[in-house]
Amino acid sequence: MREEIQGGSGSPGEARSRGGSRLRVALVLGPGHASVVGLPGGSRDRAGTLHTGSVGSPEGDGGWPALAELLRGIREAAGARQGELALVVLRPLGQLKVLRLPPLRHEPLRQMVAQNAERFFPAEEGGLLTGLVRARVGWKGERECVVAAAGARRVEAASLAAAEAGFRVGSVTVGPAAALAGALSRSPAVGRGRTALALYGGGGFELLCLDRGRLRIARSNPAPPPPDDAERRLLTVVAEIRDRYGYLPDRVVIAGEGAPEGGASGEGIELTRVPELAGLSVEILAAWGAAFPAAGTPLLLREPERIAVRQRQRRRTGILCTLSAALLGTTGAMHLAQLHGEVEALRSRRERMAPAVAEALRLRGEVRFVRTRVETLAGLEAERPRWVEILATLADALPSDAHLTSLALSGGELRLDGQARSATALVPVFESEPWVRSARLGSPVRREQTPAGARERFSLTLEVRPGRRPGSAPGGGRR
Repeated sequence: MREEIQGGSGSPGEARSRGGSRLRVALVLGPGHASVVGLPGGSRDRAGTLHTGSVGSPEGDGGWPALAELLRGIREAAGARQGELALVVLRPLGQLKVLRLPPLRHEPLRQMVAQNAERFFPAEEGGLLTGLVRARVGWKGERECVVAAAGARRVEAASLAAAEAGFRVGSVTVGPAAALAGALSRSPAVGRGRTALALYGGGGFELLCLDRGRLRIARSNPAPPPPDDAERRLLTVVAEIRDRYGYLPDRVVIAGEGAPEGGASGEGIELTRVPELAGLSVEILAAWGAAFPAAGTPLLLREPERIAVRQRQRRRTGILCTLSAALLGTTGAMHLAQLHGEVEALRSRRERMAPAVAEALRLRGEVRFVRTRVETLAGLEAERPRWVEILATLADALPSDAHLTSLALSGGELRLDGQARSATALVPVFESEPWVRSARLGSPVRREQTPAGARERFSLTLEVRPGRRPGSAPGGGRR
């Protein structure tokens, strides 16, 4: 069936882009029905429902002929060669939750949710497609994420039918997330402060609790309340969220079909309608949100899109590796050039210092030669016979009229034989020496006549003090 366009600006002709060759629509899938919404222009323009009705379910082989025929007829009626389609999956086929997940990076977090989707959402035949955006980090480090999920079989069948009808599928998201993005696009005031958005449609309502435009809590209420009890049921859900999560909104914005009239409530919470959302169904809001998704809208990635994302990531990684290699090569070349400059500077400095170094080496050789000579002389001095010192000491101690004919050192005694004018005069001379303990004449003194006159032949024994030797402290001057 075909409906009248909301706002009078959603006809097939007006749903085409300015070039007239591309049709832009949003396909909104609900349980047992589908709506095709025309998107004539920007996020502030009006849009209308081109078709709504039953299109059945996907067939067992994954095809959806009824949906493909519907989309093809809309494109041909609009006179467009091709079309662009945004896909929205309404509740309960598509669900939205706010989950607290481990503090991982986006891609590992997305993979973890995709592999464990049935832990968070009801399982469906064919698996689930998921998408997420990170909302904020909790005080314990966990990540608060907005996660969307829908049946993979239905989404793939709808995408295949759209491709058969000449449409390229752009974004894929779930109804609550798309409707929230559409409401924020039409009325930015919805995202101010703590605002709860109640979206009525499909026999129930979704309560989306926002905090400065960020989704904090998503609560689905599929059972339709009685018309006279809709306001009380909404306030009951708000009270349950307050008791469980500690979240109390400043106001509750009501939108969609079958919503209560609004006004001040007995709980002190304002139930209000926003003029920008008046008369718009959830399907229209979801169509806007899917066509113009906000930054916090979780999009579902189908397998071709996942492959494209992985390819883009691989290309990005390859580009980064190439740039890193080029940067490393450039850095290495610059460093090598700097090293060459330093080596040249060192070589030039070495050439300038070569004469001074040669002179220093020559002087060091001469110093080594002189040191060797000094050491040799010191060795010879140390090895000189001690009799030289003894004879020098005795020569200083003996009077000038005495001379020695022999001497002998044995143990601690020194025996002197010789001639002197007076032998007895020698005893006190030697006893005055510090190295002599005592002096005594040995054999009897014999007097002899010599050419120099009368002389006495003597034999004198000197007892040397322990630790002292002649020459260690020689006596005074010559006598």
